[in-house]
Amino acid sequence: MWQEHADGSVTFHPLPPPTDDDVLAITMRIVRRVKRLLERRDERDAGDDDEPDALDQARAEAAQLPLPSDPSSRTPIASSTRRRAAIVDGFSLHANTSVDAADRAGLERLARYILRPIITADRVTVRPDGRVEYRFRKPDPSGRTSWVTDGPTWCRRLATLIPPRRGHTTRFHGMFASAHRLRARVVPTPAPVVDPSTFAATAITLARRLDWAALLRRVWGPDVTTCPRCGDTLGVLAFLSHPDVTAPILAHLGIASVIPPLAPARAPPDHDELPWS
Repeated sequence: MWQEHADGSVTFHPLPPPTDDDVLAITMRIVRRVKRLLERRDERDAGDDDEPDALDQARAEAAQLPLPSDPSSRTPIASSTRRRAAIVDGFSLHANTSVDAADRAGLERLARYILRPIITADRVTVRPDGRVEYRFRKPDPSGRTSWVTDGPTWCRRLATLIPPRRGHTTRFHGMFASAHRLRARVVPTPAPVVDPSTFAATAITLARRLDWAALLRRVWGPDVTTCPRCGDTLGVLAFLSHPDVTAPILAHLGIASVIPPLAPARAPPDHDELPWS
């Protein structure tokens, strides 16, 4: 919770953790708001004369969620084994994970968990009858260990994971939203740096992106800048880009030096040729 003072400063105050009833109430509110959002979107699309493309149509078909007309009249499913967790009409909310402000390693683990892929390819199999099975890591509240469906339904569900065109994939809410009047007071700004040539103080943004070697080390583990034999640090000596120089080196290493031709675009396969038909 934040509090604005008369001098213009903003103070944050810690709040107690939510109760199970709080998590359940928030989940039911999400269900109601999503239902209203989908209803408004259906009304807007009803007056649109433009023909939707295949992706928009698949996304719209898969977005027909079984939302109730009045979530308060339905019996919600609250988790009995996990605290601060609730499931209402297919919507789940878990609020029992917290990270201390000084725990940077814990914050990185939480960010990696949030950014993980939604679908794990190792759990997807195609049955002999052509249907697609997706195995769960553990049983869901109803006891199911996998979800089985036909190919077109599986593709329509995957289409909902593709971000819409010209849409933001990262959104900030509350005080951290771009249009909030107090954002400039809580978001740190770069310190001014004096330019010796002009003696003018300008604010510059420091580069916070990791280089390619650090990114590979974080994802795959090994450090590609370290020699696997002697352990010394490797360095870049030169960049070779001229074909007359790179072609003999690649030929000596047994690597093709000619770019393969691009294959022409193919027409979509017939429905009879699909594996699930």
